[in-house]
Amino acid sequence: MRPLSRLRAGFLLLICSREANAVDETPEVSGFPLVELCAGTKSTQCEIEFSSHDERLWANGQEFRIKGVNWFGSEERHGVPYGLNEHPIDYYMDFLKANGFNSLRLLFNHESVIADAQVQPSGIQKAQHLYGLSYLEMFAAIAERAASRGILVAMACHRLRPDAWPGNGLWYDEYYLNEESVMRSWELVAEALCKQWNVFAADLQNGAR
Repeated sequence: MRPLSRLRAGFLLLICSREANAVDETPEVSGFPLVELCAGTKSTQCEIEFSSHDERLWANGQEFRIKGVNWFGSEERHGVPYGLNEHPIDYYMDFLKANGFNSLRLLFNHESVIADAQVQPSGIQKAQHLYGLSYLEMFAAIAERAASRGILVAMACHRLRPDAWPGNGLWYDEYYLNEESVMRSWELVAEALCKQWNVFAADLQNGAR
């Protein structure tokens, strides 16, 4: 695993080493949505190389435009994205794909990452395959379902603790979640999700100052 590298202020590309060979660069991957370049493949069987130059984002040498959505809820106390007590994950992934979205921003908080406790079943009645999973395992499971539709995933720290909203804009505090603890949290996120080919980016801190 290589370290996180800075792309823009508050926005990072997750660069992870993978054992599998990169896919052929000839398929077109630009536009909306991401063409089925890797959809349906196993987590280690696909790799997309991203770069940024000429004020554009490129994927495997082709210009690529992001059209994405935020999925709120998992940054809060109950720890799961909104709506999973109404519909399964696949319902939302199908909606994104059908409407031309190619990326999904999942939100978390550092305290919950470090604790990595089992997710609460009260918010996932329609996503029973998440029962018994930990906080980070839940994100990996969602990323896998997104991958089956060719949807990229960005992991975003939305707050330091579940109740720390709106916060002061810093990516750490002077107490439990100091710089060392936050860096450890990011390491845990990378360890849990870098093996999934479609997890491509991370947001250091929502509304960072």
